[in-house]
Amino acid sequence: MGLAKGGLIESATEVVSKAPKGIGSPMESLMSTFPFPNDVWADSAVPTSPSRPWRILTATDNFKILTQRGRGGKKINPPKSMSPANASKRRDAVQFEFGANNMKVLFVDIGPARDPVKPQTAQQERGSAWIFKRVLRDNVRYDSWQAIMNDPKYYELLDVFPNVNTEWLKSYYKQNERMIKEFSDTRWNEFSRDGGFMYFISKFIKDRFGISKKDTWNTSDVWIISGKEDGYIKEIEEQLPDNPSQTILELNSLMRSWFKNRKVVGVSLKLISGKEAKWKEYNVDDLTLDEKNNYNYDDAKITMKFNTKREGGKDTFGTQDTTVFLQSGTAKFKFQIKDLSGKPPGGNLKFEGTDPNSPKARAGKAPEPFTVQIFKDLGLMFRNDNRRYPPDYDTWNKNKSQWINMFNVVSGAGVKTEANETEFVEIMDAMYQEDNGRGPARGPWIARSKLMQLDFVYSLYDQLDANQRREFWTDMAFLSMRMGGASGFFGPFGKLF
Repeated sequence: MGLAKGGLIESATEVVSKAPKGIGSPMESLMSTFPFPNDVWADSAVPTSPSRPWRILTATDNFKILTQRGRGGKKINPPKSMSPANASKRRDAVQFEFGANNMKVLFVDIGPARDPVKPQTAQQERGSAWIFKRVLRDNVRYDSWQAIMNDPKYYELLDVFPNVNTEWLKSYYKQNERMIKEFSDTRWNEFSRDGGFMYFISKFIKDRFGISKKDTWNTSDVWIISGKEDGYIKEIEEQLPDNPSQTILELNSLMRSWFKNRKVVGVSLKLISGKEAKWKEYNVDDLTLDEKNNYNYDDAKITMKFNTKREGGKDTFGTQDTTVFLQSGTAKFKFQIKDLSGKPPGGNLKFEGTDPNSPKARAGKAPEPFTVQIFKDLGLMFRNDNRRYPPDYDTWNKNKSQWINMFNVVSGAGVKTEANETEFVEIMDAMYQEDNGRGPARGPWIARSKLMQLDFVYSLYDQLDANQRREFWTDMAFLSMRMGGASGFFGPFGKLF
């Protein structure tokens, strides 16, 4: 669906101010309880004919207000022109009539509200897919990031990413430059992010191989496709019939062939923070000996802080996490180990990798099923299960000597703890006797997470020698990057970063 070329009116307040005479007051009343009043976008060209509705886009939480009983709206199916291409889920709409002339106002649900802390990843990725379509299919060429806003179809970008800002426009421009350099020699027809091939392949690996999350196998956010995606879907179904002998490796082989021949290419997206976008391909060919050596990291430098700070008149942990720095020559990698949920009641640990030179370009979390297998293969006794760790003060206090011993072992091994034995016991005692705090790193939930991290690091030094630890961290880095060479489990993709 496309917005009017005149652009957008943003926020409920501005929409009311631009509303035609006689409907401003009922519009204001209708939107007065919106939880996200800034997440409202209306076509700036207000229709003059009562037969043509004035379209207003809004966030899902606002849309729910509009559909409450007694509001006077009528749920309708949006016209086809207002439906997104290749969407796996249709958009919902509700229509109101205001004023003496029964002017029609059509509200359309466009998805989650903006979150100042957590970006709307789906909208950002749809923006990238739109850029790819414009430059690789429509042969549009931008000479600056500002030129994107002068594109006569810029309204389409605003449709999928209404709150696109300068940072993302600059990122899209850099993406456009790199994608032209890499792929302009091929005619690309489809750019799948939601429905179509993306929907098919995600469902296929779940149904056929039991992989519930597509990113566990392949982190591609957008598929660019030469020709019709239906043909590739049919070929997968024909070459991989449903029988026990089929493995994920056969699918990977087929998709590597398509990738190399520029037929189906999966693109993993990151915000471009540097001067230009980079392109790197994974799992397309076997790694060379030199490439493998780049990931033979030296023993890790681990920081697991047990120091405290004052916040709200109470002691809290200075950090929730444990950090691991790896280096082999000039090659670097960093892991952050912390509670997966980041809030009470807490959960298991996540192991998330990052390139220290590009901290915004996170490699991703090492998939838990594979980390478990690595633990087993190396004889590591650690189990990533928070139910095995003290949930309260009494349980902690009963086995305190065990944890003190672990703390002393890791401290003696060179792990940076920023606390001595006495300070470690004091902060753990205090945290286990606090109420859980959702904001600060305080309370039994974070104390348990800290003990899980301690147990993990202790296991590395107690049960593995230096060579085994190097092997462990190399394997973990490969998992985080979804990289395993042509013979591995992970599917081929290219990272635009």
